[in-house]
This record gives sequence, structure tokens and C-alpha cells, in this order.
Amino acid sequence: MDVLRKMRSKKGLVAAACALLLLLCGLAVFAALSGDGPDGPGASAGAVATQFCTTTGDYSVCTDQADYVPEATVHVTGGGFIPGTSLAMKVTRPDGSTVTGDGSFAAWPTAYDTVIVGDDGTLRYDYVLDGINGEYLVEVLDADGNVLASHTFTDCDCSCRIVIDKVTDPAGHSQSFDFTLTGGSWWSPVNKHFSLTDAAAPYDSGDIQCGSYTATEKTLPAGWNLTSISCNDGNSTVDVGARKVTIKADKDWNKCETVKCTFTNTLRRGTIIVEKQTNPDGAPGSFAFSGNASGSISDNQQIVVNDLLPGTYKSTEAVPAGWDLTSISCDDSNSSGAGATATFKLEAGETVKCTFTNTLRRGTIIVEKQTNPDGAPGSFAFSGNASGSISD
Repeated sequence: MDVLRKMRSKKGLVAAACALLLLLCGLAVFAALSGDGPDGPGASAGAVATQFCTTTGDYSVCTDQADYVPEATVHVTGGGFIPGTSLAMKVTRPDGSTVTGDGSFAAWPTAYDTVIVGDDGTLRYDYVLDGINGEYLVEVLDADGNVLASHTFTDCDCSCRIVIDKVTDPAGHSQSFDFTLTGGSWWSPVNKHFSLTDAAAPYDSGDIQCGSYTATEKTLPAGWNLTSISCNDGNSTVDVGARKVTIKADKDWNKCETVKCTFTNTLRRGTIIVEKQTNPDGAPGSFAFSGNASGSISDNQQIVVNDLLPGTYKSTEAVPAGWDLTSISCDDSNSSGAGATATFKLEAGETVKCTFTNTLRRGTIIVEKQTNPDGAPGSFAFSGNASGSISD
């Protein structure tokens, strides 16, 4: 290495001119790298167009971005180095620890990945970010541990946030719904359990690592459906059937995302039915009802009222002249009839039918026999609906 440095010194201006030419080429040279030169451990497999560079004397070190999202791969390139030499890549994290490109910890010189400088004096190297936010320093070291060149870049230096809100139909219902929020990375996992009502403030995760998370509404309370999940970003994946959403909380140039997802639950509606039966069956006439199920119906007809929330409902018959209301029967265990009124105790999603049975009142015909003179003997025979033999 010392011999090579002396050769470079002797060449003086020629070497400087070559280095200057290389720097002027800059981004075009790095973008055109084909990967034909020898690569050491941790070197990139393909060409990378660099955008942000730091120059130290004859050397330059560049990254393809100035700032990265968590777990991104940083593509490092360099120029102006002696072809064929083996150089070490040292990365210092924001917490002061030094690591290799594969994230392992060790002391110099075995800790750091090495690269072989290509024939054109360039190098390439990839580093996978490992979850510590802030500024990173990448240095190129020679065989003696001397720093030839360096460059800085940043990982996400802000935090993302996830907000989960609950909406119910009907609005303001007191029912509570249980949730989980899971995800994140191995170094910053999230596993939260919480409950929400419509009136409660939305759940706020607070500052969390940007990344992928799953919000799940747990077992639904009886009588409720999950009817929609909506989020305010464009890259969350909703699965209403599974009651979950996969949230991609991202960072874009120091603007960390707050993703809000709203779970809407609808209380299942029910139906009440009033049915008319007459005795004798098929008797003519109309029967009027008032209350929650209202209208006029005849024998074997129904009044149907749909889309009712759970609750108590009533329907009362105005019994026509000549009829008796002889029974009210309901097909569930907690609805009932009293007098001329049926009381429906409707639960979520239930259909309750109450049947009103009316009996036509019976009458009497009488045939009476009178004689003149009064009390005359003898018997008189009759036929028809009133038949038989009678005397005075």
C-alpha cells in the first residue's frame, strides 16, 4: 500500500488530473457501473446511480439517497481509489456503535466488510439499515485502518403514528369493541390490546417505528356486523371479512405518516309481523291495527315492518263488531299479547311474528208455537234450520 502511494505522489499532476476527470464524470460513471470488476463481501450485485456525494481529496463517497426509510438498503459507491486495492467499509450508527454491512458487531479489523476497487478506481457497497433512527457515517478505510473518505446519510428520524376509530350504526351506541394492533420490526415490536366505543376517543399508538402493522377487530358482539373499514392513506389493505386492515405507515423525506383507520359496525335490524287468522277460516271482513305495525288486513294476511333496531314494539287491534279476539300468540319466548295488544321484544337480527285470531260471534234463532184457543192440544212439526215438533 505504501509503495502504491509513493507511485501516486511521483506522478503528481497527472494523478491529480485523472482524479479530477473522474470527479467531473461523477454520477455518470457510477451509474454506468456494470459489475464486471471484482467484488468483495457485501458488494452490490448491480449498478447504482448515486445522487449525494462527499469528496475528500482525490476520493469521493456517495449514496443514492440522502435519507432512507427504515430497513432500506443503502447503495454506497466511491471513486478515485487505486484499482485492485482491498478497502474496508466501516459504518457508524447513530448510537455510536460500529457495524458491518450485515449488521454484526466486532472489533477492527475483522468487523468490517471489504470491497475490491475496480479497474476504473470505483467501489460499490450495500448496507441494510437496522432500525436506529438518525445520522449514519460510512467510512472507507485502507489496510492500516486510515480513513480515506467518508459520507453521511440518515435513517428515518421521525416516527409514524396509527389511529384507530370506532363508528357505530346507530350512532353513539354504548357497545364496546375489542381490538389488537400488532407488527413493527424485531427491534421495535408492537402488540397492543384496546377497546373502543363510538363515543370514546380514537386509539392513538403514539410514536412508533414506521413500517407494517395489522389492526384487527376481535370477536364481534352478538347482533353486530362489521360493515366497513376505511383508512386515510392509499396503501393500506382492508379485509372486512377477516375484520382487519394491514397498515403501511411510511416515511417520505422526513414526513412520517399518521394513518387513521375507521371501523364501522352496524347493529343488525329486525322484523315484526302481525298476522290475522279468523274462525271460521276465510271469513270476510277487514281488521284494523294501530301502533308500530299498523294497517288493515283480512284473514291469512300480514303486516310486516322491517329494519327495526332492537327494542320493544306494539300493535293493537280494533276488534270489529260481531267478532271476538280469542287469542294472540307470538313465536318467540319474550313477546306476548294482552287484551287487544301484542308486545314485541325484538332482539338484534330477530324476526318476531304475533298472530291475532278472531272468532265470529254465534247467534240464536227461535221458533215459538202459539194456539188459539190458548192451550189447544196437538203437535206441530217444523223442518229447515229450526226443525222439530212442538205444541202450544
